[in-house]
Amino acid sequence: MRFSTFITALLPLCAAAMEIESVKFDSEGDLNGWAVSPSNAAIISGGALKVANPVRSEKSRAEIVKNLPLEKVAGRRVWASAEFSQDLTPSVSKWGGKIFLLEGGMKGHYVYAGKYVAPGKSGWEKVSFFADVPLESDALRIHLGAESSSGSAMFRNLKIESSDIFAEFAKIANAGYAEKDFEMKAFGAFSPAGVGYGASEFDAGKTEYAKVPFSMRGFHRNGKKFAVAMKSKNFPSGLERAEAEFPNISAEGKFLYVLHFASGSADGEKIGTVEIFGENGKKAEFAIEAGKSVFDYSRPSANAGCVSVSPWQKRGSIYAACVSKFPIPENFGRIAKMAFAPDGAAAGTWIVLAANISERDVAFPKEWNYTARAGGAWKPLPEKYAPPAAAGSVLDLSSLNPKETAGDRGRVIINKNGRLAFEKTPDIPAKFLIHIGGDFREMSNPQEAAAYAAKLRQNGYNMVRLSPDRDLMSGAPADGEFNRERLDLLFRYIAELKKNGIYIEFDAMASGIGYSVGDSWDPREKRNFKYSIYWDENVKKNWLLGTRKILAETNPYTGTKLAEDPQLALVIGYNELEFGLTHNSGYGELRDQWIKFLKRKYRNRFEKLAEGWGKEAVGGAKDFGDLPAFTHADAYGRLDQRARDANEFCMKLERDILKWFRRQFRAMGFEGPVTNFNMGKSLRSALSRKNADYVAMNNYHAHPSNFITLGSRISQESSVGEAINISRAFSAAKMRGKPYVITEHGHVFWNKYRYEQGFATGAHSALQGFDGITCFANPVTMKDTPPAVYPFNNAPDATIRSQEFLTALMYLRGDVTESKSEAVVRVNEKDVYKTYSYNYGLDARQSRLCLLTKMSIALSKFEPAENEIAFDRLGGSSLILHTAYGNIADTQHSDFDLKSAVAQMRERGMLSKSNRTDVDRGIFESSTDEIYMDTGRKLMTVDTPRLQGSSAPAGVGAKLSDFEIISAQRNANITVAAADGLKPIREARRLALVISTNSLNSEMIFDDAEMTSLIDIGKPPLLVETGKFKVALSTPYWKAMRLWALNMDGTRLKEIPLKKSEGKIEAEIDTSSLPIPSVFFELSAIN
Repeated sequence: MRFSTFITALLPLCAAAMEIESVKFDSEGDLNGWAVSPSNAAIISGGALKVANPVRSEKSRAEIVKNLPLEKVAGRRVWASAEFSQDLTPSVSKWGGKIFLLEGGMKGHYVYAGKYVAPGKSGWEKVSFFADVPLESDALRIHLGAESSSGSAMFRNLKIESSDIFAEFAKIANAGYAEKDFEMKAFGAFSPAGVGYGASEFDAGKTEYAKVPFSMRGFHRNGKKFAVAMKSKNFPSGLERAEAEFPNISAEGKFLYVLHFASGSADGEKIGTVEIFGENGKKAEFAIEAGKSVFDYSRPSANAGCVSVSPWQKRGSIYAACVSKFPIPENFGRIAKMAFAPDGAAAGTWIVLAANISERDVAFPKEWNYTARAGGAWKPLPEKYAPPAAAGSVLDLSSLNPKETAGDRGRVIINKNGRLAFEKTPDIPAKFLIHIGGDFREMSNPQEAAAYAAKLRQNGYNMVRLSPDRDLMSGAPADGEFNRERLDLLFRYIAELKKNGIYIEFDAMASGIGYSVGDSWDPREKRNFKYSIYWDENVKKNWLLGTRKILAETNPYTGTKLAEDPQLALVIGYNELEFGLTHNSGYGELRDQWIKFLKRKYRNRFEKLAEGWGKEAVGGAKDFGDLPAFTHADAYGRLDQRARDANEFCMKLERDILKWFRRQFRAMGFEGPVTNFNMGKSLRSALSRKNADYVAMNNYHAHPSNFITLGSRISQESSVGEAINISRAFSAAKMRGKPYVITEHGHVFWNKYRYEQGFATGAHSALQGFDGITCFANPVTMKDTPPAVYPFNNAPDATIRSQEFLTALMYLRGDVTESKSEAVVRVNEKDVYKTYSYNYGLDARQSRLCLLTKMSIALSKFEPAENEIAFDRLGGSSLILHTAYGNIADTQHSDFDLKSAVAQMRERGMLSKSNRTDVDRGIFESSTDEIYMDTGRKLMTVDTPRLQGSSAPAGVGAKLSDFEIISAQRNANITVAAADGLKPIREARRLALVISTNSLNSEMIFDDAEMTSLIDIGKPPLLVETGKFKVALSTPYWKAMRLWALNMDGTRLKEIPLKKSEGKIEAEIDTSSLPIPSVFFELSAIN
């Protein structure tokens, strides 16, 4: 079943809603008034409705249906909610499984909305969704049941409610997208500034503006027109009057809301009137005055009755619509009609987008946007400061790596335990803190290359990930012909890294156009080598040409070819190559390979293929040669045999290209580990990586929707509150017996929980025993005048810098202990394809095993070792797919019994008797008893001998072995770490203290205080959120201990007094009172 108008939300039902249906389904009488099909499909059992579908086929369906009263739903937003559980087989169609939907209406006014949940076996879960029902609808029905899957779906506590009443503009709208009269796309003709200053970027797809529901269903009808453009001096062809009626429904409310804007108006100018007409001649009028009850779209603003919303950008200027609120007179009663009448003498044009009648009094914000400015809790860092870390300071991490040349311990190998190690010390696992980003791009001469390499070592990095194709082709004369100055500088940089003991992980290709002249980020660029490398030999030649010049040419500054130099530790064939297939819409170029694959699989017997695929999938084909290429729906949507074949074919393509990459690297002289496909979290991606030497993976928490363009959105959720989904996705991709390297991770700017990154990813990676970890991107810089922080440009971001410092200690220094036990999930390739699970990730609940112990998946049969506990793969979770990343979608339903697994681990002694894990409460503690997480409180603590701290919301304290957070005024990561060699905290005479909060650019603008949607990225200096924090430390050096706030490079800024008592010190730190808003502090008893 396809949802042609698919509108869903997991939101609470609206306040002041009208109840239409409320059914518990705990007695047979609750089925009265419902049509049951087939007649024996539904029963009341165990206090719930049970609908059974006995047959798994494309057209099988069992359901109960009820008509809803039109007078209560027409013209309204209708909400449906229920609790459900299921025991359903995989569906043969994409949207099959449980049925929970609203549908009805006539052509042009049809509603089809529901909440889809993948079929499986799950406990009770509450879901809700809404549908906007047109006034002209002649029917609306609620459906509960199951289709295309065999088994049963159960429902209880069904509730149907309706809320706001929408004015219907479909018949009177005279403007909209794709209108030649209105600058082709929208409202350009309304602008006195002329063509190019219209509103084509207005987001008409939202369902709420200023927390007020609006519906622009007219966009789908009436020639895609949904707006009403009124007559004015500037726009004489506009409407002289527009009316919206409310026939056959009780349109009553306390407030009228209008979504609209003015264009070319002067503040104070009256541009029109809204009129409402009631029964018995009642009438009320509301004046539309520019700057008061409507804002010109070029001058966004806010007051108590009007607020600008949904801004867009044109030619460097900000524009916005606005929502206005008008109180309807008391006892006005039913509204029969509303009218919009322009003031013909006005120069400004009035454009009405939508209107509704509501019972709710929505409070508008005092400002139409939120701008980050210095003041209050936000204090600026200096515009110029030395970057971390000053030599000898408490931030200097150069002691974490031995003073040696890269390669002194031999080439990086995979040892007998499946870990990275050095040839000369094969029994000792090697761990790499990896830097990636602006290093090579930032430098312009050999001196800077030398300084940068030294600075990386000083910050603890012992590996650099190089992806130089874009930079080498910048200013290049022709495809495959590098910018020779940049190549020379790259070779110099590699030599300087080698001197500093820094190894290299190399991406042979990363750009979408490889080693070709052009800009792969240009939206006009149509070439996509990540797809064409599968079929175009010229792309492979381009890959070989560029890669050989880097790996197989002798570096004049090291005297060796990089491919043969032990400095080169790891290689990736093509960064994030899986996007070449997932983000492509057509696969015609692969048709010949597809047909060849099918002939081989079905042994040239077309009748066997036809039998397996079925008549619909085969279409009119009579032989293999008649078949078209597979489609995107085959590879990523359909659930049938043709889809299985398409996924097997894609897996074969990916496995084959990995073999090809390995052959080329070996031919160039590289003998180390090779991998590819470092983004995909699906089970098919895991199967494609089966023969890789190691697994590399990228993932993010809160990836922006569109980088820093206006309207780009970011999640403001806590990763700890999501049980560190980012790291669970990492662990769910780890393969038993293979090294694992995080090639990109990040809690991305401007997510306000970035202070969680160190614990969520750094501590977790240490627990898991990962072989490498890479914060993306550019956490180190040589610049002393930092630019504005951008997503993935972390050097100026004080929050991420502090988290990288903690990660170096927890991971590279080994402050967090690697788990001695491991949970292994068996993944059977045949089962993955049989159950159509190839495009799912590992079950989200099963992935929580990694919060307790090491975790991996096994793609081959194995006998569990004494320290391993094995589980079969059960179910699977959908994937959140973005053009630049992928993640596992958390769901409440799961086939996996996590509580039982925890009990088994306790019985095996993998979890101690004192381990505080409580699955029901969302509490997880590691098998090492060092990492504790309370997801409900967004609290995560790390308690080890050398490092102790808490990542938590404001007001949440923590008492650890030697360190206590007594109070915290802000959300923060507050951590103390020994900085006295390898001594534990209780013996250390010198320690580092981190207080990491949120940070933003100055003049950064968002659409509201939630800081979700970006309007402007802002500028330097960086603002740090300050507050008061009280901490205590147990130390034998309490008498001599002193505390300093530090500059960003670790040099001392200002001493802070301590309160001292026997064996203990206390500090009250007000970061707002310091000369700069320090993030780093030093405790020292050394004179």
